[in-house]
Amino acid sequence: MVRSTEGTNPVDHVLAIDLGASGGRVIRGSWNLAAGKLELQEVHRFDNEPVEVVGTLHWDILRLFHETQKGIREAIRTLPPGDTIRCLGIDTWGVDFGLLDRKGRLLGNPVHYRDKRTEGQVSKLSARFGEGVLFRRTGVQEFWFNTTGQLSGALEADPNFLQGAETLLFSPDLLNYFLTGRKAAERTIAGTSQMLRAGQVDWDQDILEKLGVPPHLMQNVLEPGTLLGPLLPEVAREVGLSPDTQVALVPSHDTESAALAVPSTSGKPFAFISCGTWALLATELNAPVLGEEARLGGFSNEAGAFGTNLLLSNIMGMWLVQECKRWWERDGQKWEHRDLVEWATGAPWGASLIDVKDPMFSTPGDMPGRIEEYCRKKKMPLPQGRGGIIRCVLESLACEFRSSLEKMEMVTGKQFGELWLVGGGAQNLLLCQLTADICGRPVFTGPAETTALGNIACQFVALGTFSSIAEARQAVAKSFEVNLYVPSNHELAAETFLSWSANYGG
Repeated sequence: MVRSTEGTNPVDHVLAIDLGASGGRVIRGSWNLAAGKLELQEVHRFDNEPVEVVGTLHWDILRLFHETQKGIREAIRTLPPGDTIRCLGIDTWGVDFGLLDRKGRLLGNPVHYRDKRTEGQVSKLSARFGEGVLFRRTGVQEFWFNTTGQLSGALEADPNFLQGAETLLFSPDLLNYFLTGRKAAERTIAGTSQMLRAGQVDWDQDILEKLGVPPHLMQNVLEPGTLLGPLLPEVAREVGLSPDTQVALVPSHDTESAALAVPSTSGKPFAFISCGTWALLATELNAPVLGEEARLGGFSNEAGAFGTNLLLSNIMGMWLVQECKRWWERDGQKWEHRDLVEWATGAPWGASLIDVKDPMFSTPGDMPGRIEEYCRKKKMPLPQGRGGIIRCVLESLACEFRSSLEKMEMVTGKQFGELWLVGGGAQNLLLCQLTADICGRPVFTGPAETTALGNIACQFVALGTFSSIAEARQAVAKSFEVNLYVPSNHELAAETFLSWSANYGG
């Protein structure tokens, strides 16, 4: 039962600052006690575009903080008279970090995980630590974008890279520091680094030593649901909030926040695809899965909120669509995502297919040209026009979803009666239907803003509004519409998956 006390404002407000790899939002979350429903209002949206300077790709972290402050001010401006913001929380993408000097000053803009400094680091780290060792110790797959690879590449290029650094903070922890002046490592974001011991809250000292990372750079690991502290007085004055306003540690890796708001209330095992720039296929477990079958299957373990572990597969999600759209807009013509979906809906089934995980699709550039080049090399028919290219991407994504889901069922020994597709990708109705068709099972879609909802739900748990995440999920299910996509086009879907599997499966 939702807790309430006499005299409590019938509408409680918190703010989710939800920063994805391509854009950010400030969303006000409100618990309407009288209606028994969660309500969302997006108050500010902004782009998050990397900046290349002298050959290095950076995040513009100060611009992101500036936009965050703008969003907080807008949230206050649009509040009903007499209402206040009780709390706020930040979630972002994983793995990236900033460095502070001994006076707490930022040592340059954080480097983007797509920067070329990670090239070749997976094989070098495997040689240094031993094949599979990093996975078995941390539960994290040996991905090219991991923090370990970033640090290894940076120190290889410049052995003095960490000289003068006193503190390492991951992206959401850095923004929390800007807000509160407090340094901490929230557990879910720390778990993306490949430096945290699997299932633990301790940094792996041997990994730090072999990487050449001084242990003092790493902060104490705190659990989501912790109130980090109030805003700095100068920040509170700048944005117009009370200096008593709390900043909560939410699951600050966006995938873990999304997991909290998947509105499954059946009590049965479920899998979900959090589909944004990345598509993360995941399921909640009680402990990490560290066997060879999981490692060779490409699965990774990340620390979930409230004692859970997420077993997941990283898939190159809507990034390919976003990059195609960006490339086509270079001439000044702007296209809506619904335009792309309309083009793709009219394209034929199974004409062209790609391996969405291929490294050639991982960096910015002429994505349509790369897709055509890939099909040419693989002796696949070239996609016909822009609609054919988008159709190729969406069908290939759905094939990867099915392949990864079947592997996950083998690794866990579980059958997932529920498959959820959440996040921004759930707004792509063609992708939802293709996922149901190719996976051959019903697909539920929850709220598009699942990540922000998980962020908000955790804040309300931290504040005592909800007694547990199970209670918060029930509130999400009651508050937002759930859609169901039933498999159709059975023969065409089966032929498409068979063709994709013959070329890229395994």
